[in-house]
Amino acid sequence: MKILLIGGGTLGSVTPLLALRDHLGSSGGHDDFTYLFVGTPNGPERVLAGEADIPFLPVTAPKLDRFLAPRLLGLPFLFVYATFQALRIVMRFKPDVMVSAGSYVAVPFSCVGRLLGVPSVLHQMDIRPGLSNMLMLKSAAAVCVSVEGLRGAFPSGRTFVTGIPVRREISEALERKTEFARDAEDKFGLDPSVPTLLVVGGGTGALQLNRLVEGSIRGLTEIANVIHVTGIGKSGVSIADPRYKSFPLLSAREMGEALAATDLIVSRAGMGFISELTVTEKPFVLVPMPDSHQERNAEYFHDQAGIPVLDKHVTPELFLRTVSGYLKDPRSWPGSVERLRRVMPQKAVSRFAEIVLAVGGRKPLPQS
Repeated sequence: MKILLIGGGTLGSVTPLLALRDHLGSSGGHDDFTYLFVGTPNGPERVLAGEADIPFLPVTAPKLDRFLAPRLLGLPFLFVYATFQALRIVMRFKPDVMVSAGSYVAVPFSCVGRLLGVPSVLHQMDIRPGLSNMLMLKSAAAVCVSVEGLRGAFPSGRTFVTGIPVRREISEALERKTEFARDAEDKFGLDPSVPTLLVVGGGTGALQLNRLVEGSIRGLTEIANVIHVTGIGKSGVSIADPRYKSFPLLSAREMGEALAATDLIVSRAGMGFISELTVTEKPFVLVPMPDSHQERNAEYFHDQAGIPVLDKHVTPELFLRTVSGYLKDPRSWPGSVERLRRVMPQKAVSRFAEIVLAVGGRKPLPQS
């Protein structure tokens, strides 16, 4: 069975696809499946696909905006170019099914798939339906959604509540917590006498988060180790402190180790990473990307599970006060992991894989 995985630009649209590949490999053997990963030229997906030994091809596709921008003038021409790239890839690879999780790079493949009769599976992760998925909706054989509340936003009969697949290494971080935490202590050079803070801005990083860390780093390292994932192409804080470690990106195994060792996580509000935090059962604080779909994600988890949220007006002083408060007194964290796990369906990857295999012709499509 040939599976074309399409995603990128952000880490959130990539990790569920890697989790799918991991699951199918462990349950059916890699020889049963052939994969090709298609993504953007400069996103984190090229690195992660390489680490997973999945062949990768870049496609230059137009980024879709909901607001007016000068680059929209060139969108029709770039879309035609991207569609020809997609046509060439699909005709050469001949996939049985195409799988994407909301990336704009998948839109031209949706058009080609409809033309050539190749079925596709979409995964809608964010609480606010994404523009890319809405454009691909008509041609999709199945739509998988992250939470029950999204079911009504998509056609009945081909919409399935699956939750968000989590990478195997992240799940193992909970199952083998002691081993992963010990490895993290050695790998990151953690001081065991203080708690550990993990700050993650996503695969492409978050300038706001990086500036918050920079503005509060001396106060943070007084009370904690800081593991700072800055994003590819973005630098960390210039400080000679053994308690501060920065990385542009962490592999799945390294992220699992960091999550196992950390006492508190601060991250953007992408649904992919939130699902991984749900699995690891660690307290976290969300700093959503300003004026984006992430603000709706953060609002949802604040309302449903009490997860604390810092908005676009947060200052380094407030950031330090909030984070240090939770590190010094973990019981003051207002969130509830139990409520979070009730909101987010568990064991999502097996359900997602079931849908993909059904659309690809391996088994009947289950009831939605």
